[in-house]
Amino acid sequence: MRILSKILALIILIFASFYSLFLAANMGKLNQPIKTVLEYFLNIELVELNFQDTTLTSKEAIILSRNGKLLISGLKIHVGYSAGSFDFTMDPGRVCITNNNDELIVDAKYSGKFIKNILKNNYSTELNFSNIVISDLTDIHNKPYQNGLISYTHHKSAHTHHIAFDLNFDNSTYLRASSDQDSKKVKVTGKNIPLGTYTIFEKIAPDNGLVKFFQEFIKNGYITEADFLLDINKEILTKDSIIGKVKIQKLDFSYDNDFPLLKNMDVDIDVFDSNVTFKINSAYSSALSLSQGLILMNWQGLDNTELKITAKAHGPATGLTGFISSTQHQEMNKANIDLRKIIGQANLDIYIDIPLKPGTKNIYNISADITEASLSIFKNYVNLTNASIKGVFNGDKVLLSGAGKINNFKSDLGFALNITDKTEFSHKLDIKTYFKVLNDKSDSRNKIAFISLQGGDSVIDFTYTNKDSKGLIAVDSDITGLDLYFDKLGIRKKKNDKSRLVISGAFTDPTMGKIDFSVSSQSGLKTNGTIDIDSNKAIANIKEIKHKQTDLSAKIILDKNLFDANIKGKALDLSEADMLHFLEKERDGGSTKLVLAIERVRLKDDIWLDGVKAKFECDNLRCFSGYIDSKIGSRSLEVLLAAKGDKEEWLVKCSNAGALLRGLDMYNSMRAGNLTLNLITSRKEVKRGNIIPIHNGKFTFERFMLHDAPTMTRMVSFISLPGFISMISGNKDIAFLGMNGTFSFQNNILSIDNSFATGPYFDFTLKGTIDTKKRFMDIYGHVNPQLYGISSVIGSIPLIGRIFTGNKNHQGLVSKSYRLKEKY
Repeated sequence: MRILSKILALIILIFASFYSLFLAANMGKLNQPIKTVLEYFLNIELVELNFQDTTLTSKEAIILSRNGKLLISGLKIHVGYSAGSFDFTMDPGRVCITNNNDELIVDAKYSGKFIKNILKNNYSTELNFSNIVISDLTDIHNKPYQNGLISYTHHKSAHTHHIAFDLNFDNSTYLRASSDQDSKKVKVTGKNIPLGTYTIFEKIAPDNGLVKFFQEFIKNGYITEADFLLDINKEILTKDSIIGKVKIQKLDFSYDNDFPLLKNMDVDIDVFDSNVTFKINSAYSSALSLSQGLILMNWQGLDNTELKITAKAHGPATGLTGFISSTQHQEMNKANIDLRKIIGQANLDIYIDIPLKPGTKNIYNISADITEASLSIFKNYVNLTNASIKGVFNGDKVLLSGAGKINNFKSDLGFALNITDKTEFSHKLDIKTYFKVLNDKSDSRNKIAFISLQGGDSVIDFTYTNKDSKGLIAVDSDITGLDLYFDKLGIRKKKNDKSRLVISGAFTDPTMGKIDFSVSSQSGLKTNGTIDIDSNKAIANIKEIKHKQTDLSAKIILDKNLFDANIKGKALDLSEADMLHFLEKERDGGSTKLVLAIERVRLKDDIWLDGVKAKFECDNLRCFSGYIDSKIGSRSLEVLLAAKGDKEEWLVKCSNAGALLRGLDMYNSMRAGNLTLNLITSRKEVKRGNIIPIHNGKFTFERFMLHDAPTMTRMVSFISLPGFISMISGNKDIAFLGMNGTFSFQNNILSIDNSFATGPYFDFTLKGTIDTKKRFMDIYGHVNPQLYGISSVIGSIPLIGRIFTGNKNHQGLVSKSYRLKEKY
């Protein structure tokens, strides 16, 4: 309307300026004074203005604004006078609107006519625009605006006052306004009018409050239906100025530059003077769906108007993170806290008070309930699952609190993010984890790294505070109630052994820092050290590990591709260790290096290994190189490891087999003997924490004795030779010349395929399974007594010997079968 007003003002002032000087001007003698007056009063630029023979012409009329310009080309106005009235007729010409880069925004053809009675307050205006093209906008169906038409008529006399306006683009977009002679108000109807039209008016209009409002808040949208009454004699949105209804679709509304738009809004608007009510039928904020929304506005000018928004929202919890600025997200992400990865469902109550005055702050009160939430932080070392969280956003802070499971343990958590005042901290995370563990060793959830939670309960308080891009970690908790087992060290911290866990650390850079830790107990457990974190790598220097006779130190380098441990010290006490833990797979990927240099290692039954040196190297498929070199008493123990394709081949040699088996808690009845053990293992098919299977195993024992072996007594009891049974039962040490066989081991089951032992008293074969977890054996075979040397003589005779004594696969006439199914 302001464009039309300027054109009308141009015509009226032309009339007023030339009325008294008509004759002189008509001869073209006042072109320059006329040009100066018009340019001054209308604030326009007129190029090659000429007035002669009742016709005013100008090559171009230019109206400049801050953001663009209005250009009228080929301006030609004929001036006439008849019966007390002047009439001004504009020949067809071209009008266009461009931006400051001279890019075309609107292009159209125009024509018009204006009649003014100088004796009466009567006038008549007719303006027509055709072939309208708008380059910056598309309609609701995403089609360009072309071939548009506008007609405008305004007639006023003593008895009539009529206005009619009609804008039309192919009947899919129109805006119509009309009034009758008895009404002061104009009825306006419309369909599919783009709200982006303001981008056209801002190019040519002076500063205007409503235009500024649209610039700041309205980013897209269409008036799909409009029906209201407008009093054109009053300032818009003042008392009795406007009343009606408007429906808007596909509206994008920006209430804060730092937060996501309210997108794709479907809004019904009721307008009553300055009071505007927006009923939000549907909308989206990020991934959140809004409903039951209202926006209330009482227009009092840009500096004195507030928008009040209320709504409810539902959707994925990630929709909440849009209320946190990208700068805050980047800061937290450097500290390995990325709230944009949160999973869950959120329900929100939204209240926003938005003062429109530039430079003012919005007032927020947004509360949220998040269910089934999960989030991994600190490089996935802390995993929150199945959580219920309540959140509050007030514009200055984000506050979250709730309960769920962290690393499968019941936990409470609280999170605070300071947005404006970061004097105390930028963000802070508090976690309280309730460790309550049943004594179920099969539950893999009861294991953290190489520490098994055997039972009991305790509460661990963890705090992470970030200020000035520096992170502080603090843990100081009583763990007396927990029963802990350090798998690879054989250290057991029993429940009710008064103990404390202390961790403190500082990150001078979000990805670099140093952590001090210590665990101590009343019974003498003491370990402490530091962990230096550099980007994706951590170096742990464990200064001391002390418990009973254990006295060690260690350096461990850990990143996603490598676990490198170097352990040394005076002693390692494994007398209370669960030896099966040494057969567990520790990692699912990456490489492993392990170096040991320990003066003495204590095994079960007070068996000691002296001068233990070991080194192993593994890739993500298998361990491909390694050895153990040690003494067991005065005898040797050697272990060699080599790769065999994608499997591992182990060779174990020991010249004191009995002591080794007792020390490993594998078999307590053997004394002395030489052992050769060949193993083929494969770790690629098992997950971390599971026992590595032995696919093929071969063993050979030479010159050993079985001391006080009840299993042997049960075995020979199947033979009906009283003297022989008495001799074996009364002999505490049963000698054997040798024994060999094959076996496999998987899922805690030792399967003996074939084994055969020879001795001066009897030979025997053995097959079956031994459940090492339940300590239950199911073995069978046959026993062949030597009959005081006679069997050995007979056995040396071909064919006859096999019939009498049998062999490792078949029973002979003097041998007897046995089967034992019992606990051991």
